[in-house]
Amino acid sequence: MARVYFWNAEHLSSNADVLAQRRQLLIERAGLNQAAQLRYEASKGVVISPAVTRSMVGGGGITKPKSKSPYDRKVYSADPTVQRQTEREVRRVREFEQLEYQAEVSSRKVETQDWLNNQADPVFYCEVQQGYAGNTSSLRNAVAAGGATLCYWTNIFGGIAEPVGFPVVGTGVAGPPGGPHLVLGSARIPKMAVAGGVNLFFWHAPSGNNGQVVAAMWNFIKANYGGNNILFGDLNAEPGQLMGQGVPLNEIAAPVGPTRISGRTLDYALSDFQPVLVYRAFDQAAPYRQIKRRFGSDHAAMCVRW
Repeated sequence: MARVYFWNAEHLSSNADVLAQRRQLLIERAGLNQAAQLRYEASKGVVISPAVTRSMVGGGGITKPKSKSPYDRKVYSADPTVQRQTEREVRRVREFEQLEYQAEVSSRKVETQDWLNNQADPVFYCEVQQGYAGNTSSLRNAVAAGGATLCYWTNIFGGIAEPVGFPVVGTGVAGPPGGPHLVLGSARIPKMAVAGGVNLFFWHAPSGNNGQVVAAMWNFIKANYGGNNILFGDLNAEPGQLMGQGVPLNEIAAPVGPTRISGRTLDYALSDFQPVLVYRAFDQAAPYRQIKRRFGSDHAAMCVRW
């Protein structure tokens, strides 16, 4: 079986490793600053309450629980000095945790990219910055290649190109039942490559669509390209929405679980031949709420296999 990988990397920078290192340094600096502030308060004799920690669960007259998170709680004390000190400590812990989370995500994004880059199979990225050689814009007639961060990149020699025969501005594309659907030239469009004897159309579809634009694009591909075709990527519509637009169930290759941190399934494939399988590139069993911690993006890295 052949396979390719794809990933909406969400503004992946060519300096991602440097950014990750900088965020790690911010964590270390924040920890040192916190320790220095506590030493200063101790020297003034104002450290008269227990230090606020991540394991703080309330009680002792210091906090009034409002939620499961200790950082969402209001601090109460009859002594204004204790009140101010404890509020400062809560802010420091919250800021430190935010920095730690951001650094963890940045490091994981670099690790995911490194993992993908070490695969022998073709890898497709969207939402990468212009620093990647050979990237191409996801917008027609962009001022520069990769005109914003919404651009495509692949490790396939020769890169990716716009599908031949893609309609110019204003022309209709055969759409789902109910009439034609217009795909304007300024809208995001797929990119095409051929691998494993299959026409591969990689796409970051417009956000907020109800499946109609994806169904229209799929109908266009099937009408204009012979042989075996796969349309895949961040389709920004769920499989059920495509079925509601007339896409047959046997042409939808979706994973068994969510692909985005929101719990939605947006990263999958459509194919006009079987079998085609889609699943997370790794960490298949990770809860969708952990996707960003596991992959460094709101979207999981995915694999298409046929």
